[in-house]
Amino acid sequence: MAVVPVRGPRGAVSLVRLRLHLPGPLPGLNELVAAAKRRSGTGWNGYAALKRQWMAVLAPMIAGAKLPRLSRAWIGFRWLEPARRRDPDNIAAGGRKLVLDALVAAGVLPGDGWRGVLGWSDRFAVDARRPGVTVTLLGLARRLALAGVLLAAAPAAAETSPVNLAPGWPLRLDDPYPVTPGDWQLQTALRQDWSSGANRVTLRTDVRVGLRESWELDVGFTPAQAGSLGGDPVDHRAVRVSVLARVTRQDGGWPAQAVRLTVAPAIAGGSRAPSLQADWLDSWKVGARAWVHLNASYLVAPDPFPGGFPPGRRDWWQARLGGVYALAPSGLALAGSVGILPSPFLLRDQLRADPELALLVPLARGLVVSVGGGVLVQSDNVMRAQVGLSWTF
Repeated sequence: MAVVPVRGPRGAVSLVRLRLHLPGPLPGLNELVAAAKRRSGTGWNGYAALKRQWMAVLAPMIAGAKLPRLSRAWIGFRWLEPARRRDPDNIAAGGRKLVLDALVAAGVLPGDGWRGVLGWSDRFAVDARRPGVTVTLLGLARRLALAGVLLAAAPAAAETSPVNLAPGWPLRLDDPYPVTPGDWQLQTALRQDWSSGANRVTLRTDVRVGLRESWELDVGFTPAQAGSLGGDPVDHRAVRVSVLARVTRQDGGWPAQAVRLTVAPAIAGGSRAPSLQADWLDSWKVGARAWVHLNASYLVAPDPFPGGFPPGRRDWWQARLGGVYALAPSGLALAGSVGILPSPFLLRDQLRADPELALLVPLARGLVVSVGGGVLVQSDNVMRAQVGLSWTF
């Protein structure tokens, strides 16, 4: 397999070229037609049996290559035959149908009709030592953010992190990479905070939508919370609606940058005046497997919210530095950060450190679990443990 990022007119890594070889030779059109005419004593169609036999071979082979999901693709077929005994139209017409069905079954294409296929081309050659078909796909990858394939194939200038961070998942650290256009991402996290005299359990959920290139919409809420403990920078009575807009892409030493604007009107208890937050997000790719992220945030709350940090304040600042390190091409990664609260710029408050760490484990295509925790360092330290789930669809 080869993954080659293709740079668009504004430098965006938007297209990928995927290549894999499937051993053969595959059945041609004549073999499929002949099989369709055969029926067993129970009436089983021979074509269905032959197709199922080849799907059992091709689909796991394609899935094992861990190709990213494509929204649509142009496909090139290079048919390699042991000899020139079969006609090219016979070879392509039968084998192409099986390969397209296998690409759909493996989750690489959404379908083999107008929705998923832009077109194709066929070439033919003789190779007795390696018969089969070499398949090349050129299309838009729908999950570049989670693709372990990019770790193995992206050049040093690639700007996509292997984990698409968001505030609250898997850490409080954020990054400037929006969700791929057309994708939806459901992220939920169960968090427990505790100190020597108090305890709080919070279930947080966010839905992220890739609107278009460089833009993302995020809607978040807190389905459940129990206990009472101060020091939380999020108003859990509110629905959080944010828009992320990427401003620049990484170019040499210049980082990828984005702005996230969030409005959070309270829907339960007390004042319903919304809080407003602005985040400036930077990211650098460092080496082959590491990304460094820097966040600067400012929040204004018309009315202090229960459990807010610092108590009684209507505004606060935060600076957070962290990163992601890919432990394996499969998508296994380690993320960590340290925040300075409430303000490294306004020294009227005592500064507090807020380190955190998380392990991210991919379970299936688009499904990632995170386990982590942190501590708010102060006179009575507040400990935090969190388990989260991210599903891209």
